[in-house]
Amino acid sequence: TPAGGLVSGFGTEYIFYLLPPSGRPTRVERAHERVPVSSTEASERRAQITRQMRQVNPAWTWTGPALPTVKPAYRSLLVGEDGRVWVQLSTVGEPIPPEELEDQPQTPDPPVRLSTREPNLYDVYAPDGRLLGRVAPPARTRLVGFAGDLVWGIQQDSLDVSYAVRFRITPSLKPQELK
Repeated sequence: TPAGGLVSGFGTEYIFYLLPPSGRPTRVERAHERVPVSSTEASERRAQITRQMRQVNPAWTWTGPALPTVKPAYRSLLVGEDGRVWVQLSTVGEPIPPEELEDQPQTPDPPVRLSTREPNLYDVYAPDGRLLGRVAPPARTRLVGFAGDLVWGIQQDSLDVSYAVRFRITPSLKPQELK
């Protein structure tokens, strides 16, 4: 955190810890609905892992357990310049519109073409652990910086051209879209 503390959590359950440089840690816990992993998401992710492992060892085969059937409560914890904590939630996968699907390179071993994506959704917390609100960035937008009520990101248009974007948020307990 900007004050020198840490934010830590595993993500399986909706629990994380605010660990200040001095004083007592704060545990933040919320109830959440389990988000299922669709069969399409599971098969595409397994194919991705298999392809990546075979680049290291061509004889590699899957010997581990099956992929989970539910997603973790959250995907990542991010901290803004002001100490706010942005919890990137797991969300239900959605089909990628055909016009946004990546072209497959004509190579002997092309990468796995993903047909689903997880919309981004964040819960935002004050540095003391109070929930401020929920934020839903537009599709094809990756948030990269947070400071108070300003958020910066990289957004791709329909031609896959990337643009730097800035949003102003007004935290509330109702989900809001960034515009």
